[in-house]
Order: sequence, then C-alpha cells, then structure tokens
Amino acid sequence: MNKSKIIYKINKSVKISVTNHYKSLGKVIVIALSGGADSLTMLYSLYSIKKQFDLKLHIAHFNHNQRDQESLEDIKFVNKIANNLNIPITIGELDKSDINKLTINESILREFRYEFLNSVAKKIGAKSIALGHNFNDNIETVLMNIIRGTGLEGLSGMQPISNQKKKHNSIKIFRPLLSFSHEENINYCLKNDIKYREDSSNYSNYFTRNRIRLDLIPFLEKNF
Repeated sequence: MNKSKIIYKINKSVKISVTNHYKSLGKVIVIALSGGADSLTMLYSLYSIKKQFDLKLHIAHFNHNQRDQESLEDIKFVNKIANNLNIPITIGELDKSDINKLTINESILREFRYEFLNSVAKKIGAKSIALGHNFNDNIETVLMNIIRGTGLEGLSGMQPISNQKKKHNSIKIFRPLLSFSHEENINYCLKNDIKYREDSSNYSNYFTRNRIRLDLIPFLEKNF
C-alpha cells in the first residue's frame, strides 16, 4: 500500500469514528501514549483532525517500572513528541513500593494504568480516553476470554467506544483503530516518517496475552 493510501485510509476511518461518537467523546480527549506504533498512529490520526473538530488532546503516559532504562527512554521519547506537537502531557508511574508488595501480573498492571488514565481524565475534565488497541489485540482478547470462560459479551471483544466499570462509568473508552492491524499501524508510521518505540516485554512469555500472540495464534494459523 502506498503512502497516500495507508495515511488516507486510517485518517479517514478515525475521522468517521470521531464523527459517529462525537457527543460521547467530548472535545477533551486523553491520549494513552506508550510510544509504540499503535498509540502513535492513534495520536497522529487524531491530531490530523484536531482543528476540524476543535479537539483538545492531552497525552498520558504510564511507566510500569518493569523495564528499567528502557522505560526511562520511553518517557523521554513521549515527552519529546508532546513538545513537538505542543500537546500537554502527564506522566504517571507504578510506585516501586507497590511493586515490592504485589505479585505483578498483566491484570494488576492494567488496573494501575487505567486508574492513572482515569485520574488524568478527571483532572482535565475529559469525557473520554483514547486507546491504541488494534485488530490483533481484539483477536487476542476474544481468545483470552474463551480460555477463561465467557458469555456472548466476551465473544464480541472490544468495541470502538465503551463504558467503564461503575467507578469510572462517566468516562468513555475510545478505540478508533480496531479495524486496523498492528502491521498497518506500523506502515502508517513508516510512511509518515514517525519514529516509534519497541517494547521488549511484548516478546516475553511471562504474560498470558503474549503467549497467545506468540504461540497460540501462530499455531492456529498453521493448523486450521
């Protein structure tokens, strides 16, 4: 796919998604930015329509304190992006004392990250939080739900816009990239000359989601 096609395709899709959910999203949107290709594609596609919809974007980056120097480099990276785009940014981190007390797993890390994102949203008066989940993530989520046991809701996977649990149900979760693969988002960044970070923990079999991505999905693709 050439440069004009991939950029046009994703930007148009995100624009349609914002149009369809504008009332729920509000003008102030928290951008959960890890520094990876997916979250950067989301950021730049929303940035491309920022003026048209009078959006006020606010970057939020959460340091899980799991990757030492690599995590510190991520913080420098996202700060630079925020500065270049003139977008305000809030950095949060998992307290090291909590790390020592807890048995860290993906559910715990996710809970701390969402608490941080919601705290940022409430502080700046945002009605929504944008996450860079992609088509691949959705497949992994459905498979995780099947393995753990799920009803029809779990089989439907993630939705473009959804409510949170009761504690934060006033703040919407927005996922504008669910129809695009991780590879398409990488292509968007490459064609747009957008540098992105690689998270080394994505290649560790410690987390269930990674085992599904690295082992189960390739097995299913090969044998079915």
